[in-house]
Amino acid sequence: MILRLSNSAHRGILVIAAFALAITLSYSSIRNARAVHFAGLQTFEGIEHATHLEPDNARNWYLLGRYWQYNLENPDVRRAIRSYVSALSLNPASSEIWLDLASAYESEANLTAARDAFLHAKKVYPLSAEASWQYGNFLLRQGELEPAFTEMRLAVEADHKRAAEAFSRSLRAGSSIETTLDRVLPPISEAYLDVIWDQTTDGHSGNALKVWDRLASLHPHLSLQDSFSLVGALMTEKRIAEASRVWDQAVLFAALLICKVRQARFCGTVDSNQVLPAAVFPGFFRRDSAVCRSA
Repeated sequence: MILRLSNSAHRGILVIAAFALAITLSYSSIRNARAVHFAGLQTFEGIEHATHLEPDNARNWYLLGRYWQYNLENPDVRRAIRSYVSALSLNPASSEIWLDLASAYESEANLTAARDAFLHAKKVYPLSAEASWQYGNFLLRQGELEPAFTEMRLAVEADHKRAAEAFSRSLRAGSSIETTLDRVLPPISEAYLDVIWDQTTDGHSGNALKVWDRLASLHPHLSLQDSFSLVGALMTEKRIAEASRVWDQAVLFAALLICKVRQARFCGTVDSNQVLPAAVFPGFFRRDSAVCRSA
């Protein structure tokens, strides 16, 4: 659309308005850039100055809260809580802020407020592995094992890399291995393998073997290398029969993996990318077609 101005006065007004708008936008941009700069200094003076420049920016208040909560030299949790509350008044949909507020409340022994903040974090981001993880650990510290296990399972389902820590923390809280397997670990092969490796590394090969047995009941498609740590630990402990059993199962699971990837007609083919123990288990490759047909 072409704007037609009837006289020079109207054109002058338009120029002045455009100039004023440009000044306003330039000022806002400069102020925002300065606030980002000061917040990036990660010092109290810098973050506080950023909140003064942009008091409506929730992240500046959030950073100020984290400064007061995690400052090793001069922490002030109450000031941190006030800053988090200010941040949430501007951005109540931030799970990240709710979680840090919950942590601050818990450190002040305000467990009711902490629980409420954790629940808000989960409400605004139900699929957050971090929210389920932190809330689950909070419940674990309160001795509420059943709801804690539910939250930790949700966290592991969303991020299987948390499985090993979830497993060990549940055991330290007094849970049995069987209960932990039933309630904490979802049927995800990667989660079980992380737990097996962690328990084996920590010298708990007995625990690792029980986790392996539960994994084996799922008939997973695994790489042969996934069994190396457990088989090696059992061999070191002279538990030869158990090591042999795990190895036999691993060979079968590796064959199932090859069948899945290469189709049944390629099952048993060995190349530089896949090593199967033909020398260790003579006759295995004569049985591989049967294995594939049952996969």
